[in-house]
Amino acid sequence: MNPERWARVKDLFRAARELPEERRERFLVEACADDPDLRREVESLLRHDRPETILAAEGPPRPPRGGETAELRMSLAEDEGRTLLRRGRRLKVLTVVATLVLVGVGLWIHARVAASLGHSVRAQLVTSLEQTLRAVRLHFEDERERVRVLARDPDVVAAAEGLCAVDRSDGRDPAALARELEAAAGNALAHRDLDSSFQTDDLLGWYLADRAGLLLALGERGAPDAGVDERIRPGQRVPARLLGWLERAFGGEAFLTPPLPVERPRARGALDRVVLSAWSPVADQGGRIVAVLVLALDPARAFTPILDTARLGATGETYAFDERGYMLSESRFLDRLRAVGLVPDGDGTTAILRVRLLDPGRELRPGEALPADLAARPKTHMLRAALAHRDVLDADVDGYRDYRGVPVAGAWTWLGDLGFGIATEQDLGEAYAPLASLERSFLILFALLVVAVGFIVTSSWSILKLERRVEAAEQIGPYTLLRRIGEGGLGEVWLADHRLLQRPTAIKLLKADVVNAETLRRFEREVRLTSTLTHPNTIEIYDFGTTRSGTFYYAMEYLPGLTLFELLRLEGRVPPGRTVHLLGQVCASLAEAHAKGLIHRDLKPQNLMLCERGGRFDVVKVLDFGLVKQLTSDVERTAPEQLAGTPMYIAPERLLDPSRVDARTDLYSLGTIAFNLLSGSQPFPGTTSVEICTRIVEDEPARLDAIEDLALPPALVDLVARLLAKDPDARPPSAAAVAAELAALAVPAWSAADAEAWWRTHRDELPSLAREALGQDAAQPVPASGKAATSV
Repeated sequence: MNPERWARVKDLFRAARELPEERRERFLVEACADDPDLRREVESLLRHDRPETILAAEGPPRPPRGGETAELRMSLAEDEGRTLLRRGRRLKVLTVVATLVLVGVGLWIHARVAASLGHSVRAQLVTSLEQTLRAVRLHFEDERERVRVLARDPDVVAAAEGLCAVDRSDGRDPAALARELEAAAGNALAHRDLDSSFQTDDLLGWYLADRAGLLLALGERGAPDAGVDERIRPGQRVPARLLGWLERAFGGEAFLTPPLPVERPRARGALDRVVLSAWSPVADQGGRIVAVLVLALDPARAFTPILDTARLGATGETYAFDERGYMLSESRFLDRLRAVGLVPDGDGTTAILRVRLLDPGRELRPGEALPADLAARPKTHMLRAALAHRDVLDADVDGYRDYRGVPVAGAWTWLGDLGFGIATEQDLGEAYAPLASLERSFLILFALLVVAVGFIVTSSWSILKLERRVEAAEQIGPYTLLRRIGEGGLGEVWLADHRLLQRPTAIKLLKADVVNAETLRRFEREVRLTSTLTHPNTIEIYDFGTTRSGTFYYAMEYLPGLTLFELLRLEGRVPPGRTVHLLGQVCASLAEAHAKGLIHRDLKPQNLMLCERGGRFDVVKVLDFGLVKQLTSDVERTAPEQLAGTPMYIAPERLLDPSRVDARTDLYSLGTIAFNLLSGSQPFPGTTSVEICTRIVEDEPARLDAIEDLALPPALVDLVARLLAKDPDARPPSAAAVAAELAALAVPAWSAADAEAWWRTHRDELPSLAREALGQDAAQPVPASGKAATSV
């Protein structure tokens, strides 16, 4: 077989092999229209496609070695290289997919285990809290029953009746009244040791009071510590803050109060002791309530031990709190609270009614100063939730900071009938300790996976080197392809080097699946026409041709810089002076093209490049001029969402009647670009192509003078409005006329010095191709997904 014909068969076979079945026949009909035998050969290869076909290394029957041309040897070598490259790429894809699957499965398992562990932690906390609540309620009921039994003791009732018989009128001398009450109490209880009736270590004292709050008798264990000063004697009145409890007891109810502070005057109001008091009415023989018996209990002995039994692990604690957020039971971390300064140092100090449940914002550590705004810090998440949803048992296992600033998981509830809340908490690290072991196991497995992937990558290193050699040696005519710098719907753009001139060139390769024989002929004709454009603001086309595989390409000047689209992303809005400067250059390019009958049809910020040329910055280059005209003619008769190009820059007449398109279509796109630059927004905003196209046809465009914070010359606003007119006849007649109006506008001039200063000021924010124009990153490879020097 003729080597040239064999190369043609191979190229067509490769192209058809990559297409879906439904598109192959049309492709072969168009590609082999003038050679039915060629089509039959390709179809035969497709029917018998297997590894031993033309993609095999040995290829077709080869001519004698002496008859082998250098071009044929190079073609066969490239075929072998590309076959290996495909295998290498498949290996890399499989490796990446396997890695992603493994990582995904690992993350899924981790999430499921974490969720399951969270449910377990929640159940444990809630169960512990429920058990504590039952114990607390049982304890309070026992204490109430004890004080009831003691209040019914005949000696206590007789003593209360005798004390109530003493004259307690207001006019009596307090000292005399105290002596008489003490004598009466002593006589009434001479044969009765009241303390012996309540033989528990948690009793601090007791007292009897009448309905008016007058103390009738005091216990022998010291001061009546249920909120009464140690110097108070019989005949004095209980503090006003206890009158509510007194009234409740005279109502016939026996109850316990939450822990209350006792303030001693000689300590200047400082907290000295906290007590838990049990109250019960004392009724006479006729059932009339004559006094109230109050027992003062030590909460550290009567209350805290019950909560301590519900501790979980090494960091769990259960504590009670009041409505103000103060702790009502002893903290498990009392020594640490002393070390950080939340509780005064000393053996007798306590956290009860000293430590408030506030979120310090960080973990409190010994040796570090407390936050200066600690008193103003918000309540802990637990306290806020408990007070917001009273009498509801709730939990949080995701983690929140407690009063120490330590992340914890907890369960809590507010006991409305008892007047305080109870919380059970455990440090988050201990609660989720099993998850940490699982994470370590996953890290080990992931490390093994990394080693395996590294082995695979190392084993395929020869394939990667071959890829570089093949790509480095890729020749298109007199150009050597160096690296791909962009890719789009129509093709790829490569940075290339002319073998003789040694200058950088941009090569655009059209994809085989977007062209056919007819479109190629039209495309070639338009490339020839476009190459006749010589204006400095139009990209220069050097050459065009077809590769051995039939891929159409054209060569153009390489433009390091940034597009107006990227400029808008950096600036948001462009000053009027600079906008006029840029639009004037675009108009100059359009004027020459329109004069030669060429219409751009895809004018948009992505096709306008800002470059540096001859030491001058902000030089505009119009890209892809006239190259879209024939390629999109068929598409334009389809639905709006299938239109080629960017919908927001399409003129209304192009949507309604594509045959009516003329030079004023480009002027409409220019008006949209001007609106973008000046306002940073679109005249027809929308979320879908259909919505945008509908608004372009039916709605009036937004006006620049309607934007509140935008001050522009009226003449500039009017010019943009006329460019966006729906009727082409209402637009300026030509690009030259627009350029003349722009030149006459009274806006601050944008000088060459301004442009250079802007580029150098924004050096670090510019894309890599733009920094290359400043002499930076010139040697750095541009990623294949990077912005091309021309649109694709």
